[in-house]
Amino acid sequence: MVTSGLSKNLALGGWRIGVARFPDNEEGHRLQAEVEAIASEVWSAMAGPMQEVAAFAFQEPEELRVHVLAARRLHQAVASALHGRFAEHGIATRPPAGAFYLYPDFGAQRERLGAAGVTGSADLARHLLERYDVAVLPGSAFGDKPERLAVRVASSLLYGRTEDQRWAALQAEEPARLPWIAGALDRVDAAIAGISR
Repeated sequence: MVTSGLSKNLALGGWRIGVARFPDNEEGHRLQAEVEAIASEVWSAMAGPMQEVAAFAFQEPEELRVHVLAARRLHQAVASALHGRFAEHGIATRPPAGAFYLYPDFGAQRERLGAAGVTGSADLARHLLERYDVAVLPGSAFGDKPERLAVRVASSLLYGRTEDQRWAALQAEEPARLPWIAGALDRVDAAIAGISR
């Protein structure tokens, strides 16, 4: 079975449009019938305009492919720059491999953070927001134990505050050098430095 969707692939936030393709055999037909039985009770039909968008997007027209490639380039550039800031300060985090989320672990700074009253991921998220104006989500929101000092950082929040800024970032050869993105990266850097010193 193969599944796909448009909300993440095309950044259509809130548009929960997905598809599933089942094998053309007895097992695939049985599985499809079971999924359809559940789906008929859970999902409803999409509104007409959403159906038009889905039909257009699944045809993968050239302008859409170009846009997706530009978005991938933007995600990679900014997420990589953000990862570099964490790495420079010795914060454990995996390099980005496709998504625009990073998951840094501040466990090595537990003693220093504890002195500031930060003992878990919710405290850390609040501390980063209130003291450094850096918004993240606590790792506990994603199944981590509350005391783990990990957070989820979305690089997409750095692309700009206005539609004009986000379009400029999408079209930039080096988006991390744009003033608003560079400034946001510097703010994150200052927060990491403040925590890890």
